[in-house]
Formats: sequence, C-alpha cells, structure tokens
Amino acid sequence: MGRLLHFETRKLFRQTSFYVCLAVLLALVFVGIFSTYSLLRIAQSELGVEMNLADLALFTDSQLNARGYLFSALSGNNFLLLAGIFTALFICSDYVGGTAKNVIGRGFSRASYLNAKLLVCEGGILLYAVCCCAFSFLMATLYYGAGKNWEVRDLLQLLIQFLIVLAYGAFFSFLSLLTKKSGAS
Repeated sequence: MGRLLHFETRKLFRQTSFYVCLAVLLALVFVGIFSTYSLLRIAQSELGVEMNLADLALFTDSQLNARGYLFSALSGNNFLLLAGIFTALFICSDYVGGTAKNVIGRGFSRASYLNAKLLVCEGGILLYAVCCCAFSFLMATLYYGAGKNWEVRDLLQLLIQFLIVLAYGAFFSFLSLLTKKSGAS
C-alpha cells in the first residue's frame, strides 16, 4: 500500500491539470474579492455614496473582511466545480491511459489500488481547500482588513467545512470511478 501511495502522490504532483485547476481556482478567488472591492470604490467615487463596510455586511451573507471571506471560500460553486474537474481528470486518466490495468496486473489488489487513489485524491482536494482558504484570507486582508470578533468556534466551523469538502471529494471519486473512461467522464 505504501508503494501505491507513493506512486499516486508522485503522479498527482506531476499532473499538469492539478496545477491548472489550482491556478484557475486562485484566480477566481482573486477576481471575486477584487471585483467586490472595485465595485465598492466605484460606487463611492462615482455616485458619491459613502458606504460603511459594517453597514454593507447587513445586506450580504458574509462580512466584507478576511474572516468573512475565509468562511465563504469553500462554500462557492467555483471550488466544488474545480474539485470535481480535478478528481475526474486524476482518476479517469488512469483508465484511459491503461495505468490502472498495469498496476492491478503487477499484483496489487483492486481494493488497495482504489484506496490509494481515493486517499491521494482526498489529499489533493484538501490541499486545494487549504490553498483556497489561505489565499482568500490573504487577499481579503489586503483589501478589507482581518476583521474582528474571532472566536474559538471559528476553528470548529473551518474544520467542519474541511470535512464537508472531503465528503464531496469522496462523492466525486465515486462518480469518476463509475464512469471510468466513458465520454461522460
């Protein structure tokens, strides 16, 4: 199992789709934060409307600071879409290229191969989540500030979000294993 995990991890970090999906994800996070900031500044300068970020937070789902963006980084559709694309590319590429057949033919059981594939895929999605949260927090801190009222409960909320992301990763892996090398994948 250790050899399979090493093989899959090496394959994960050599796959260009991993880095492309991560770059697209971070670019979408940046565009979201920058466009909100720019629209607020345009409204203030062009329309002469003075907006307070605390008052504006009453009309949005999250607060316009780094704390709010940290907790909303994983709840958007962009993250789930790119995690699903990454998972499908990572899992289905083995079946299209014949790697799965070669690995199983070398004496590894199908269950150990699928477990290694699932663990590495979950690790990649967790790495996406950490990068997305860190980048979102950093960019929002630069534009809006870190925010106030941090609580210990915030850490629990973040851990629950990571568990939900891992559950989505398992679901995406299951769908990818069902489709294998069909056109739907």
